[in-house]
Amino acid sequence: MEHPPIAVFVNGISASMNDLRLYAPVSLKHILAYELVNGMQAVSNSLLQYSVVRVLRGSKSPLFL
Repeated sequence: MEHPPIAVFVNGISASMNDLRLYAPVSLKHILAYELVNGMQAVSNSLLQYSVVRVLRGSKSPLFL
């Protein structure tokens, strides 16, 4: 797998959704969807920030040799 942290995150979400599907009231549907979207956005923002830092470090590394 090329991106294990993403796989672990998505697997955790999938497992949580499977556990909740039998017990969660329908009234929680919108709240759970909102939290899922917020979690995905947080992960996306973290990956984007990591990517920017990694590229910056890669481009600046020849200056420090």
